Amino acid sequence: MQRSAHSPDNGYNSQQVERLIFKRGMFFGLILVGLDLMVTILARLTSFPVHLMTSLMNVIYFPWSMVNFITNAAIYLPVLCIAGFIYFYAGYIIARHSGGNIRASALTGLLAGLVLGICDLVVSAVILFAETLPSITQSYGSASPTLLDAVKFTTIRDTFLYTFGFLVLALLLGAGLAAMGGLRGRPNP
Repeated sequence: MQRSAHSPDNGYNSQQVERLIFKRGMFFGLILVGLDLMVTILARLTSFPVHLMTSLMNVIYFPWSMVNFITNAAIYLPVLCIAGFIYFYAGYIIARHSGGNIRASALTGLLAGLVLGICDLVVSAVILFAETLPSITQSYGSASPTLLDAVKFTTIRDTFLYTFGFLVLALLLGAGLAAMGGLRGRPNP
């Protein structure tokens, strides 16, 4: 006999599980936002994304020059692993506290990914409109207005496509890794 989160013998009703999902999802989402902000601030101070994009272009056009790409991957890979562990741990904790409810674990990871994705969207929009677009206007100030508008449009489009892709990745990783953590955190019958 499998117990669900709604059964009276595990001590949790559906409202308690919903509050637990919301609280833990927000908590772990804010931890991920802090990690993302730390990396973003570090990247802004060291112009790291510029080096990453340069190294990606070098790999595309000059595949034999992998040194820069490997260096940048060595920095972003641990951040991705830490985020994956946070999602997994969130699912594990929820499964332990909700009587083994895997759906609650997946929803917690999904909520944490949503919080991270929305905050990344806000941070990207602030950087785009406060710093990037004014510097483009200053750099292309003497160019024709159509060229300036084309560069601005491309920059805005690429930023929001990247941010949307990041949101989808955060949601999928959050739900999947938290569900795996929930499977691991299920109490033994």
